[in-house]
Amino acid sequence: MKKVYKSVLDHPNKKYTMKVFGKDPETLDEVFDSVIAIVNDQCRLNNEPDVEVVGLEIALTYTPEVSNTHECPLLGTTNWGGNDKTAPRNYPGFQGFICIRYNKDNESFMDHYLGHTLTHTGSGGGGHTGPWGKIKTAYYDAPRHIQKTFERPEILRWDYKIFLDDFPELAGWVNKQMTSDMLVHGEINPITFNRTWHLKEQVQADKKFKAKFKKFKARRILNKAYAYE
Repeated sequence: MKKVYKSVLDHPNKKYTMKVFGKDPETLDEVFDSVIAIVNDQCRLNNEPDVEVVGLEIALTYTPEVSNTHECPLLGTTNWGGNDKTAPRNYPGFQGFICIRYNKDNESFMDHYLGHTLTHTGSGGGGHTGPWGKIKTAYYDAPRHIQKTFERPEILRWDYKIFLDDFPELAGWVNKQMTSDMLVHGEINPITFNRTWHLKEQVQADKKFKAKFKKFKARRILNKAYAYE
């Protein structure tokens, strides 16, 4: 029998996220920061202490109708195709995309670690570059001896959504935003969020690698020029 919780704050999954991050996120910026902290903690718990998030990009837009066909809030219910007429067909929240970069390959190549953040991924996976397109292109264009000096960029991207029922403090912030808009503007303006973060050490490592690659390309062009003399 499924255990019934009086509040989402009593759910063990929610308690875990609050323990790692230190609180229930009050804003989307704090949700963003909590994702990094929780994924890194999952790497540690899964015996991958040398794996960490070195880049994150999230873009979201508020909607009162986030689909619960496949996922739902911790205390909610899924409703495939809306077939259950007694259950909700959606929940308020945010949807958009997430792009995450690890410092190296890891055992949870897909989105298992993200599943512990109380946020949800949809379609996607590998093959995307996000804001790290140039470094990924440079890596695959570089010769093997230069590649060996740098970890292959591990970049993954998915559709993404958040249910406000799982974030009571964030839900309060959203309600305040909408109430303020109605009082000031007479209408509710779209609530959007776009943020990109790069670990400083990774930025420096990327610069060094791109400098090596640029030097290699210049030397190759020079050699070709000499070949035609």
